[in-house]
Amino acid sequence: NGTTTIALSVPNVTLQAGKIYTLFARGLLSGSGSQALNASIITHN
Repeated sequence: NGTTTIALSVPNVTLQAGKIYTLFARGLLSGSGSQALNASIITHN
């Protein structure tokens, strides 16, 4: 059995049926400022 650890949550995102998305994370878990862990989402259609 493994453990469940959430490294990054992405609040206020609603995915819609029939849409195509790319969600990507960048940064460091222990980073700060420009190196802080964050995520972006791109809607393709």
